[in-house]
Amino acid sequence: MHTYKDAIVSTQSFYILYPGDKETVFRVEENQPIPSVGAFPLTPGKDGGEKEELEKFVLAILRTIAP
Repeated sequence: MHTYKDAIVSTQSFYILYPGDKETVFRVEENQPIPSVGAFPLTPGKDGGEKEELEKFVLAILRTIAP
């Protein structure tokens, strides 16, 4: 994912959705408001709160870039 993020000009972060169970977010620097890369589980037909967690993350990023 770091390769994709670095290959796309002016990209600050890169995330994927995948049918799994584990959310992972990597930060280049801990004090950086927008994490560098991450993976979010989103399995069709599964209702384990995945959508809500992803929504919270996206809203937090939006609040950071457009307060």
